[in-house]
Amino acid sequence: VSDLYVEPAHRGHGVAEELMARAEGFARSLGAKKMELKVLSKNERARRFYERLGYEERVLILAKRLEGSAK
Repeated sequence: VSDLYVEPAHRGHGVAEELMARAEGFARSLGAKKMELKVLSKNERARRFYERLGYEERVLILAKRLEGSAK
């Protein structure tokens, strides 16, 4: 799963949950034993959503943009 986005008019109807269930089912069908995802730390809504699905924070990565350095 690269990006999960549901149009505002369709939120609250289980669309995101269904998409994640299908992604997890597909991963299981390929023999995967776990799923990992990345979510921006400030995206509280997304973090709560994934936590409701059983995902847990396992690693905290801190980043700092250095002035004058290449992207």
